[in-house]
Amino acid sequence: MFLFNDLLILTTKKSGCPDRFVVIDHAHRSLVQVQSTENVLGPHLDHCFCLTLLENHRGRTCEHLLKANTESDMHRWIAAFPLIKKALGDEKIYEDWDCPQVQCVSQYVAKQADELNMEPSNIINVLRKTSEGWYEGMRLYDGKKGWFPAENVVEVTTDHQRRRNVREQYQISQTTSENTPTR
Repeated sequence: MFLFNDLLILTTKKSGCPDRFVVIDHAHRSLVQVQSTENVLGPHLDHCFCLTLLENHRGRTCEHLLKANTESDMHRWIAAFPLIKKALGDEKIYEDWDCPQVQCVSQYVAKQADELNMEPSNIINVLRKTSEGWYEGMRLYDGKKGWFPAENVVEVTTDHQRRRNVREQYQISQTTSENTPTR
């Protein structure tokens, strides 16, 4: 699969040419929906999802059953399109007003474009948790969103500390914006 700003292209590798692909199907991104098949087809089809092209290049509705290498990869593909169901498997999704807050305890350097670089003491609101130990969150000081491993953070458990973290991050962002020259 190749995903562009407004187009999804489904391909297969061309025989004898590992770097070349043949287009099987394509559709406008807004006409694509995905749905997890976990707990529907059984454990032998872990990390599978159903990709529905509501209208492909021939004007037809078409469904494809796809298998990702990992649960994280599956969630990344599913997150790229409108969801049919809100929660997937053992994944937990939180509302902005009711999300856990974590503090980074060891640096993490992003390995994928949708991951979040983290430095010790960064505070992150957790928006989603997967059973593979990955969180999707939003860094408080700059609002940047991304995925990161749970092993690099500890949860902030007291309401007092949460409120203090939010106040400190707000003060940092205010000071930063005041000291940033305007054009």
